[in-house]
Amino acid sequence: FCFKYPSVRFFNLFGIPIYLKNIKISEKDINTLINLEYERLNINNGYISKNKQILKEKQNSNVKDCIFNNVNYFLYEYLKIKKNISFKLLNSWCMKHVKNDWSLSHHHDNSLISGILYLKTYKNSGDLILHRNNLLNVFSSSINIEFEETNINNCNKFYITPKKGDLILFPSYLEHSVTRNLNQKERYCCAFNFYPSGSFGNKKSFNELNLV
Repeated sequence: FCFKYPSVRFFNLFGIPIYLKNIKISEKDINTLINLEYERLNINNGYISKNKQILKEKQNSNVKDCIFNNVNYFLYEYLKIKKNISFKLLNSWCMKHVKNDWSLSHHHDNSLISGILYLKTYKNSGDLILHRNNLLNVFSSSINIEFEETNINNCNKFYITPKKGDLILFPSYLEHSVTRNLNQKERYCCAFNFYPSGSFGNKKSFNELNLV
């Protein structure tokens, strides 16, 4: 399948799609999530909820529905994925960062779409950093090309200062990290992963794949 667009002389092709929207969440729903039982991470840089399926709990149905509505819009209205392909929620958990907590650069294995919903944020409580994958840009790390100015096309890192209610969706392979929380108040977010379900390919090409 070829997409022809002869009238455009310069455009970003195969760019990484990022979805960012501020959504309304009730204080009751936020408090339900932040009052979960947490445990300290092994690398000692934050706390994670003991429950890794929080959005499947009945008391969190409002937040789940809101997330699903936005995920569906991202997948089917923006990316135009065929509606016979569904996406399953794999897991979901909350993170708590107290002062000086942070998150190292990582991606999410065994998922296709990942997301973060910010529940409590404060000034200097930590920025989200999206890291450029060297294979997805004009130049690789084999040579250090310098630029006159930094912009969304050539930056190595993209910083987002999240606000309460911000929902961000991105491909699970995208490396991301969080800067140190310099505020005395605790910072909370909810993270989650989705994976597709359906039939892919076809029998004639011997590449049919069925994911349930």
